[in-house]
Amino acid sequence: MPILPPFFPFRRMKRPLFYRMTCRKCGLTKEYELIRADVVRNTPDAPQGPEIVEKLPAVCPVCGAPLKKEEIPAMLKF
Repeated sequence: MPILPPFFPFRRMKRPLFYRMTCRKCGLTKEYELIRADVVRNTPDAPQGPEIVEKLPAVCPVCGAPLKKEEIPAMLKF
């Protein structure tokens, strides 16, 4: 049985990661997109979306309390 090479259509596409961070103490809610090296983002004319960061914050920038992390599901369609 021949072994198939890893062609592009057979590999799984990487999806972008979106998170909603909420503070339980002061009620701050903010959305972030976690940028990775393997995801290319080339939309300069796109409307303002979530803040793009390399690492998610652990504490609230307003009061310093721990943040609750919730992943926002995203699906790629072709």
